[in-house]
Amino acid sequence: MQVKRHKQDLISVTNKAIDEMESDLSFVAFMSKINDAIADSHRYEQLKEQERDLTQQIQETTANYKKLQNDFSREQDENTKEMTELKRQKNEAQIEKDLHIQYLERNILGKQSCEERLQKKKETELQKEIDRLRDVLNTEVQVNKAVEMHLKERVTLLTAKYKE
Repeated sequence: MQVKRHKQDLISVTNKAIDEMESDLSFVAFMSKINDAIADSHRYEQLKEQERDLTQQIQETTANYKKLQNDFSREQDENTKEMTELKRQKNEAQIEKDLHIQYLERNILGKQSCEERLQKKKETELQKEIDRLRDVLNTEVQVNKAVEMHLKERVTLLTAKYKE
């Protein structure tokens, strides 16, 4: 259909050129039409070239956009993995800190308990020493009283003998 239409246009243009040459003995209008057709052809060529350039730019832009999307997606995945790893490390550090604090508390309580037992042992030993020394003191006091009574009796006897 397009070929038929093009053929009819060519026949029409040729007939007009023949009519013009027969009537005016020149073909200025025909030349003008040819020049206009050549200019249109150049314009279409330029538009085609421009369309090709724009299509290439669109393809490059689309490829660049996809690349940027992939880079963003990859970076997002890396950030997510890094955040997950950091959360895991934070949790491990928290658990380690809690366990270390628990260990230190138990260690301190154990040392304190040991110190308390040692102090009680010393206190018991000192209390036994105090009790032993009290017993010794009581014994000494009783011995002193007995000696004092004995001496008083002797002094009284000697005084009575001396008076006699």
